[in-house]
Amino acid sequence: MKKIILCLFAVAFFRISFGQLPDSNQEYEAFKRRALREYTDFRTRANADYADFVRRAWKWVKSEPADSIPAPDPPTPPVYDPNEQPDTPRPLPFGDVTSPRPPEVRPKPVDPIPDPVDPIDERVTFDFFGASCSVRIDRHSIVRLDNNSGNGISKAWSALSDDRFNAMLQDCLRLRDELHLCDWGYFQLCKRLAAALYGTDDTDNNVLLQAYLLSQSGYKMRLARAEGKLYLLLPSDVLVYGRMYTELGGTRYYFFDSNYSGGRFQVCDFPFSGEQMFSLYLREFPVLPDSEAFCRELTATGYPDLRIPFCPNQNLMEFFNTYPYCRWDVHALASLSDKAKQALYPALREQIAGKSAPDAANFLINFVQTAFCYQTDQEQFGYERPLFGDETLNYPYSDCEDRAILYSVLVRDLLGLDVLLLCYPEHLATAVCFAEAVDGDYIQFEGRRYIVCDPTYIGADIGRTMPDMDNRKAEIIVL
Repeated sequence: MKKIILCLFAVAFFRISFGQLPDSNQEYEAFKRRALREYTDFRTRANADYADFVRRAWKWVKSEPADSIPAPDPPTPPVYDPNEQPDTPRPLPFGDVTSPRPPEVRPKPVDPIPDPVDPIDERVTFDFFGASCSVRIDRHSIVRLDNNSGNGISKAWSALSDDRFNAMLQDCLRLRDELHLCDWGYFQLCKRLAAALYGTDDTDNNVLLQAYLLSQSGYKMRLARAEGKLYLLLPSDVLVYGRMYTELGGTRYYFFDSNYSGGRFQVCDFPFSGEQMFSLYLREFPVLPDSEAFCRELTATGYPDLRIPFCPNQNLMEFFNTYPYCRWDVHALASLSDKAKQALYPALREQIAGKSAPDAANFLINFVQTAFCYQTDQEQFGYERPLFGDETLNYPYSDCEDRAILYSVLVRDLLGLDVLLLCYPEHLATAVCFAEAVDGDYIQFEGRRYIVCDPTYIGADIGRTMPDMDNRKAEIIVL
């Protein structure tokens, strides 16, 4: 709508500049209606094109097997023994380098989304991780598929494109802004709305509504059909583990529905006008009501006077539980929630005040090594999963990737230093770039020296590499 107003002002300025003023307010209103109609026609044409394509153009493709989830961690972390490792600093080799590029802005909806002709008073309410949400929709006009054939989907898509459902779309986008939702969060919002309208068992209608809302909101998606069911395919800007996918036009599209069993399927590979990449990066934390099930106290072995109480928000934990297993920079770049920062950072800043950067880094590494009990994901959850920083503060146990993620967050936030993630075949550590000379094992990367810092190597200061790490196979992820 802002673009429309700017366009109108631009045209009005042009006419005024050349002495062509509208003869009356009626003429101006007529001009405004024509401009709005042209924008509306664009969206109408885009939906009509999609409805036509989905009716007749499906192709058979084959799913690719899921990328294997990284190997589990050792059952117990090693304890540093100064007699077993020489003090001579070592330059370490490394393998591949990944430089993440999180999107700067989220997708924009297809403009415009005009108000419905007739006001809609009825609302559908649903829960979104503790937040009570509602959207305007007349339950009597809810669209349902006759079947999931091309004709059936086309007919339902055309019906959803009717102005009657603009209020629903407007409210979803409003909630996206109010709740500060990332792309994954908005997908979860669309899922919960669809379940509120159709129930959880009506999967085809759930998928169709999700696809419609995401496409109208600017997100790239594809519809798939397999085993007599509809599936939603979403791309990702980072590698996702444990999820089958297919590649279309050089882009991976993932099945996030765990019920899909693999094999050949049909896909409607038609780009919706203006679609933009779906991202798993957490640009900001969702705004969710606080739900405190318990509180814990964080302490560090080397600093017995340090006591940090923290009460995790369980609604946020429930949201994180939905996240797929993706590359670790997604978790590291997310930082911590405001609540976690307010609880931790004042106490941690007090401890590092007046310390040099290496001494402060050693304090933080002792804190992460000893404030949390070690346990593998298999032992704690029964499956592998990396934790966001807030999750490490919530769960009773953490493993190497959780500690490396949290340590990278603390070093960047509190010390302002650049950090690399060191991804070994069965381990995750970090390397930190200091302004001053620091002894210890290091990686020379792009002309700068990064000192190895391992928050799982218990008792080891910065500069110590965990035994049996093959750096030739270590991947670097630049944060």
